[in-house]
Amino acid sequence: MTPVFYGTLDPADVAALHKLDSLDTDIVQRRIHRTLLAFRGLAALIADKSVPREAYHDLWSRIWDWITFLDAFREHLRFTDPSVNRLLIGNTPGVWVVIARAWGMLLHAQDIPGLNGISVVLASVKAGYDCTGIAPLDDLISGAGGGWSDLASFVVCHLKLACPHPDGTITRDNLVRATGIIYILSGALHSHVEFREALWEQGLVTALTQFALALVVNPPLSDFTFLPRTMFTAITSCFTCSHAHKYIVESLRSGFLRVLIWYGGTSDDEVIEQELLPVLAGDLPGSTVWYSVLRQLRISLAQVRDINPATMFGRSDLAQHWKLFLQLADERLKVVDEYEAGTLTALRACDNLECGQVCDKRKLKRCSGCRTAFYCSRICQKSDWRNGHRGSCWQFRQRRIEESTLCGCKDRSFLRALLNRDYARMQEDIALELLRFRHMHPGHIPYTYFDYSSGWCAISVRDTLTPEIEDTYGEEIMRVMRGGGRMQLHLMGVNRGGTCCQWWQAMPLRSASAALDRDLLRISVPPSNGSRVDVESCRSRVRHLLASAGVQTH
Repeated sequence: MTPVFYGTLDPADVAALHKLDSLDTDIVQRRIHRTLLAFRGLAALIADKSVPREAYHDLWSRIWDWITFLDAFREHLRFTDPSVNRLLIGNTPGVWVVIARAWGMLLHAQDIPGLNGISVVLASVKAGYDCTGIAPLDDLISGAGGGWSDLASFVVCHLKLACPHPDGTITRDNLVRATGIIYILSGALHSHVEFREALWEQGLVTALTQFALALVVNPPLSDFTFLPRTMFTAITSCFTCSHAHKYIVESLRSGFLRVLIWYGGTSDDEVIEQELLPVLAGDLPGSTVWYSVLRQLRISLAQVRDINPATMFGRSDLAQHWKLFLQLADERLKVVDEYEAGTLTALRACDNLECGQVCDKRKLKRCSGCRTAFYCSRICQKSDWRNGHRGSCWQFRQRRIEESTLCGCKDRSFLRALLNRDYARMQEDIALELLRFRHMHPGHIPYTYFDYSSGWCAISVRDTLTPEIEDTYGEEIMRVMRGGGRMQLHLMGVNRGGTCCQWWQAMPLRSASAALDRDLLRISVPPSNGSRVDVESCRSRVRHLLASAGVQTH
C-alpha cells in the first residue's frame, strides 16, 4: 500500500489546488479528503513498521508539500462535521452487523490495536446513535451470533482485555477501550432486561469491578474522569436485581470494598447522596443475611480493616455508616461461626401435628416428594399424609424448586439459623409483645414479623397477612391454627432486590409443649377492674415461663 499512498500525495496536485477560486468545490473537497485518507493510511503502516526505512525521505518531501498547502489555506477550507459522517455510515443497512463480526474476530485474536479502533467505533453509539433504543443493538446482536448472550460475551471479553494487569499502569489505550463499552452499557443496562441479565451472567460485574479497582490504583487521565462514576453506577445497578446477593459476592471478590472507600473519599455530595449512600446504608447491610455474602465478606473485610474511615471518607456520615456496617457484619460473622458448628440448626420438629416432637434433626427423615416435611417415624409420615400432606406435598415441592432459583441450599439453611439465633436472643421481648398483642386483640391470631430488609432485625407482632403471604403459605397458616398452641407463625423478610425488594417466608416456630402459649394467654386476660395489663411488670414472670417452656426451633 505504500506506493499507492505515495502516488496519492502527488505534488503536482498541490500546484493545481493553489488556484482554489477557479476550481469546482466538490473536486477540491474530494482531493483533500483523499489526501487525508492517505495520511491516515501511512500513519497506520508506519505504526505497524510496514514502510521501508529507505522510503521515508521521498515520502516526507511529498507529505511536507501537502502540510504546507493545508496550513496556508486553512481559513478557506471547509471540513465536514464528523457527526454527519457518523450518521451517514451508521445508518447504512447492515454496517453494524459487519462491525460486530469484525469485533468478534479481533476479540478472538486479542488484536489490541484493532480493538482500540473498534472502541472508537463503538463510542460513536454515544456520539450519534440511539443507545437506549433497539438500534443499533439489533444489528450488533446479529453480527455477534444472534442472541443477547453472544453480544454480552463480546462486551465482557472486550472489557477484560481493556483492563490492565493489577500491578500495571493504566494507559490511554486502556481507557479508550473501556470507554467504547461504557457507552453501550450506560443505555443498555437500564433499557434492555434480557441484555442486562445476559451481561451479568457473562461476568460483567467482575470485569467492571476489576477495572474500577485499577482506576483506584491509577486515577484516570483528565479527559476520562467520567469513568469511575459510570463504572460504579454500572456495578451497583445489579444490587437491585432479584439475585442481588449473587452479584454482591462477585463484586466483593473482585475488590468492591476498596472501590467503595476510594469513591466515597473522592466524590461530591450529589454523587454520595444518589449513588454511594444507598449502597453503604442499604444494599450492603441488607445482604448480610446471606451465607454466601458473609463468607466473602470475611475475606474482603480483612483487606480493608486497617483503613481509617474518618481519613478515607470525606463526610462524617459516610464514616458512621461504614462503622455501622462493620458492626453488623462482625455480628453476622459470629452467627456464621455458630452455623458452621451446627449448633443453630441441630433441631427439627416432626411435621405430624399429632406428634410434633422436637429432636435432633438426624433422627428425622424427609418426605421424598417435597423434601421439606420431616418425620420421626413411618407412622407419623402416614398419619400426616392422611391428614393433609397428600394434597399439599406437590405445592411444597414446587415452592422449594422456585425458591432454589433465588438462593442456594446453604443460603436458605443459614436464614433459618439466623432466625433461630435472633429469636433466642430476643425471646423475652417477643413474648412481651405477644402478651401485649393478646391483651389488645383478644381472639386474634398473632403473626410475628422479623424484617431483615435493612440488614438489622426489626420485630413486630400483627394480626394481618398480605395477600401474597396468604396465597403462598396458606397451608402453613392452617397448620398453625391446628397446632394446638405448639406452633407460632413467624415470618422472615429479607431484601432480595428487584421490583419486589422484600421476600417474606413463613418459618413456623415449633415448640415441644403448648404450655408457653397457654400461660401467655392466661396472663393476657384483662384485670377484673377493667384496667390494662402492665406488660413490663410481667417480665420476670415471662422469663420464668420461657425457662420452663422446653425446646423450640424454626
